[in-house]
Amino acid sequence: SAQDGDVIPVKGTIATTELKANGKSIIIQGMSDDATIDITSDDKYSDCGGNITFKNLTIKMASDRNHYDVGLHNQGGTHVYDDCKFEGIATAWGDCTYNNCEFTNETSGKYAAWVYDGTVVYNNCTFTGVNRAAKVFNENANSNLNVTYNNCTFKATTPDSRASSNKAAVEVDVTNNTNVATIVTINNPTIENM
Repeated sequence: SAQDGDVIPVKGTIATTELKANGKSIIIQGMSDDATIDITSDDKYSDCGGNITFKNLTIKMASDRNHYDVGLHNQGGTHVYDDCKFEGIATAWGDCTYNNCEFTNETSGKYAAWVYDGTVVYNNCTFTGVNRAAKVFNENANSNLNVTYNNCTFKATTPDSRASSNKAAVEVDVTNNTNVATIVTINNPTIENM
């Protein structure tokens, strides 16, 4: 069992459906170029409670499921991601900070990253999708959502020449929630093919 301050080294690929720190503060750190956490085989999200820092990892998630069915959901505590690469749909659920991370989804019509709940900050991150990049979605009638993108790049790999509401760099959807605040701040973005 991990203790406060433990560094959990990752070499190669670890397939998992659950990462819990049980209220402790730990670091999960990639120790090789192929260090990967793979949760694509699960049919739902992975519950990741606790204060966890992820460093130098590739995190693979399903690319074609609903946003609430994938991702490392923070069920209490704070998550920090430093220099990580996300493949598939990365869903931020709970308080998270992403530093120098890359988000890629190669499935048409799907976003590279969703924000669903909490206070989420992206610093110097890149979001690449076929024709969509990132989405902020708040349907929780009792929860404020605060998202900040600082110096981020938003890319489409297949630019769509049609005027379409489905190719926004950051799409914000509060259709199911008009009772509480949804705050989205975008500072110094770079937009490519959107």
